[in-house]
Amino acid sequence: MKTKFTNLSTINRKSVALVQKIALMLAVLLVSVANYAQTAASQMDVTGSTSTNTISNNTASYVDNSIVVTANGSINGFIVTITDSYTTGDVLSFTGTLPGTVSAVTFNPATRSLVFNGSATAAQWQDLLRTVTLQTTSATCFPESRKVAFIAGDCYYNPLNGHFYRYRSTSEYWTTAKAYAETQSYFGRVGYLATISEQSENSFISILIGQNSWIGCSDNYAVVNSAAGYTKYAAQSNAEGKFHWVTGPEKGTQIRLGNAVAPAVGGAVAGVYQNWGGSEPNDYPTNNTTTLSQEDYGHMYSGTGGIWNDFPNTQSIGSVIEFGGMPLDNTTSQVVFTRNIYINGAPSGTISGGNTSVCSGGSATLTLSGLSGSVVRWEYSLDNFLTAGTTIANTSTTLSLTGITETRYYRAIVNSSSGCSNLATSATPVYVSTTTAGNIVAANNTICPGSQASFTLFGNNGSVVNWQMSTTSNFAAVTTIANTTTSMSYTLASTGTYYFRAQVQNNGCAIAYTPGYTITVTSGTAPVGGTVSSAEHCGGSNSGTLTLSGHTGTITKWQYSVDGGIVWTDIANTTTSQAYSAITTNRMYRAQLTNGSCGTAYSTAGTITVYGSTVTKWLGTTSTDWGTASNWCGGIADNGMDVVVSSTAPNNLVLDQARLVGSFNFNGSNKIIILGNNNLTANGFTGTSSLNYVQTNGTGKLKMNVANNTTVLFPVSNSSYNPVSITNNTGSSDDFSVRVLDEVYANGLTGAVMTTSRIKRTWDISKTYANGGSGINFTFNWNPAEVYNVSTPMLNHYNGTDWDAQTGASSSTANSMTYYGYTGTFSPFAISNSGDPLPVTLTQFSAQCEEDNATIEWQTASEHNADVFVIERSSNGKDWTVVDEVAAAGNSNTTIDYMYKDFGRARGVNYYQLHQVDVDGKSVTYGPISATCDVEVVEIAVYPNPTDGEFALEISAPQSETYQVILETAAGDRISETEYQIKEGMNMIPMHAKELDAGIYFIRVINGSDSYLKKVIIK
Repeated sequence: MKTKFTNLSTINRKSVALVQKIALMLAVLLVSVANYAQTAASQMDVTGSTSTNTISNNTASYVDNSIVVTANGSINGFIVTITDSYTTGDVLSFTGTLPGTVSAVTFNPATRSLVFNGSATAAQWQDLLRTVTLQTTSATCFPESRKVAFIAGDCYYNPLNGHFYRYRSTSEYWTTAKAYAETQSYFGRVGYLATISEQSENSFISILIGQNSWIGCSDNYAVVNSAAGYTKYAAQSNAEGKFHWVTGPEKGTQIRLGNAVAPAVGGAVAGVYQNWGGSEPNDYPTNNTTTLSQEDYGHMYSGTGGIWNDFPNTQSIGSVIEFGGMPLDNTTSQVVFTRNIYINGAPSGTISGGNTSVCSGGSATLTLSGLSGSVVRWEYSLDNFLTAGTTIANTSTTLSLTGITETRYYRAIVNSSSGCSNLATSATPVYVSTTTAGNIVAANNTICPGSQASFTLFGNNGSVVNWQMSTTSNFAAVTTIANTTTSMSYTLASTGTYYFRAQVQNNGCAIAYTPGYTITVTSGTAPVGGTVSSAEHCGGSNSGTLTLSGHTGTITKWQYSVDGGIVWTDIANTTTSQAYSAITTNRMYRAQLTNGSCGTAYSTAGTITVYGSTVTKWLGTTSTDWGTASNWCGGIADNGMDVVVSSTAPNNLVLDQARLVGSFNFNGSNKIIILGNNNLTANGFTGTSSLNYVQTNGTGKLKMNVANNTTVLFPVSNSSYNPVSITNNTGSSDDFSVRVLDEVYANGLTGAVMTTSRIKRTWDISKTYANGGSGINFTFNWNPAEVYNVSTPMLNHYNGTDWDAQTGASSSTANSMTYYGYTGTFSPFAISNSGDPLPVTLTQFSAQCEEDNATIEWQTASEHNADVFVIERSSNGKDWTVVDEVAAAGNSNTTIDYMYKDFGRARGVNYYQLHQVDVDGKSVTYGPISATCDVEVVEIAVYPNPTDGEFALEISAPQSETYQVILETAAGDRISETEYQIKEGMNMIPMHAKELDAGIYFIRVINGSDSYLKKVIIK
């Protein structure tokens, strides 16, 4: 059995119906070649939105305009396919610009695919794929859902088991094809001649490839013994007709008990899928049970529904290479992303109750809802209706299923009231969880006392319950080993024969045991692998020598790998030195050692690293300048290159312009990246710490993509290390940009420094797309010296005019705070003390001279527990005197304007600052600002002042003119207005105001365009 993909891991692969009808047709679009070269990238990811995209019918809509593609090199090709519920008239297209080396094949309705050929960078693919659109059929009869898959690379994809298939057109013998397949890898997955475990997979390969091709089964006794890991058959006569899968995850699984015709007749192994042709296998032409050159190797015919046959090793045909499910696979690269699409207004209705798993013999109920019309019939299929479905005579909107023994896809055929006849709904599966134990392989069959027997289980369908060890082959008495993983090591202290097996159970259903695996412990000392040295080169073609040290035993061979240790190629060398030459890309080397009968051991691999095409190294020996080539080994880092910092680099990295890098490894260098006013875009960082970080000491930001449901640490600092972790729960991946400032400011990123309780840091965070879904989680980090009177941290967000306290769920430690589910907008974030939000947002503060006063005005956008504003004046900007106090509004979320007139201002420059004092005595200071007041030409005085209502207004004028004298209340209401003819020199005007209430009043004197104001206090 093959390992399942994503959440289908507990489903029996034999009974899982394969790909949606569409994906199976890809072969028509791709050109088969004799040899498929790996793309330049060895690691890549394509991700996107996890939410369902709701679109309108017959309208070109972006499939996912936030799709993200990352890679450590170029990617050769992409395929975009409608993999579910394709309807005639559906079209995939794109609106972007093709990179120079990429071409597109127009959407083919027969294959439901849009194909891009050629090599491009991850960033180029991302830009292009974000513009892919789906326009559904213009017909009024259509199913309600689609699935669109984005597939990287050169393999055909099976979305239900997560495996990939490549056709090799080179005609060659079976043994040659098998050996070649095992040298291939696909983004970390090991290649093997294809194995077939269910009808739907058989249909997938026969339709997709459509060629006469080798597959991975044989009854050759030597090949079967090698696959089983022990001598299962002593001679060909014992193995004849007993075909086994000898490659891939099914390696060692028996298919048949004998040939279909004499000699060595036997039937199929019960419960194991196979699709032999009539009277096959038959060891044609002589049915000779001892001649090894007869038909001992499996192949699939083309154009016959995927019928199997046995061929001799003298036949030359093409082959199918499969990737996926192997124990050493590195599946960290996500090479496929599928977006779910919902189309509004579909008349077919929706089936509920499916997409569920049951044990064999279980039951399920499917219900069709949302249909305006009638059900014609129901249908089921084993291959998701790749072939015609089987009719279920049921016209009800409910389908009850009992005694289910195999996975099937179900759909309803309906007539809708809108005029749709025999319209098929989208199909839904009911999975049957069948337990398959799988097979065990061991690193060594023979070991010495005190050594470990190391096992790997693969091909299982279900979870490991435990492992067992016994000294008898029938496991009459067992030692239970508490290990629930597919890898297990067990130390054997004494000589003898031991048997191991794994117990597996799938989804609470039946329990199964693997066949016992035999380990023999003999006298001796186990070999020690030792360590192979490594080397680095700065591009070009390179040569050198690696050495093995720290080993014991005899070297039997060396091996090298060009794909990161997935596939190893043998080198005939039994010495401790291994020379290499003409090496232009990264390569790994290791040695294999033996010691008598004590098994084998491998050395730790040595690596030849060639910097240049995808990875470069910061040496920093010339300067701090990022743009200086001599500072780098492998070229200046940009355009998505990965970066490693030399552990001995003497200089930090100062960014010279905006740069794009892949992964960045500080490598224990204790160096920092200084952004200044430039932005740095990166895929991620390793080795970050308080000594290894990105310094945002200007306007430049660190930009990284955060996939949905993942957390990314932004290792930012200014004067000290203040990283922030961002968890994206919006439903879509997004790009986030971050910098940190060393204080909290009244206007977000500018203005006066706050003096209230706070963490003395501001995190300036932005994102590309609007916030949504379940929002964002933040974890902010600070240092003890940055805390000012904060005991319970509270997040604040600056909304453009105001600091808003955030009242959602949060948690904190002494030096960090996590805020959960932030769904607001993005701009600066700061942290205050809980219950003590940043008190006042001041949006304007000014001073302007008038004839005998300075008018001071300020405006607040919000106030929290504000008590009073204290106005201070200074003649030199250093020594301050309190002028007056103005009461604050207290609490407000609306704009409030304040004004104060300072009649005691001096001639010349007057400095003012404003203290806002909170109700609990905390304060923040704004300013200083200044106003320059010229010497008055007209001098005005009021005497006496204060007065009982009888007083004189004295006006000293440079010339005779008409003046207006206005008496006003403090609120600006006019009490009286009189015109006087003022002569040159001193003039005294008696004023009578005894009828006025006690209080503050103003006398305004107007002379043309000049206006003078004097305050008078009536007792």
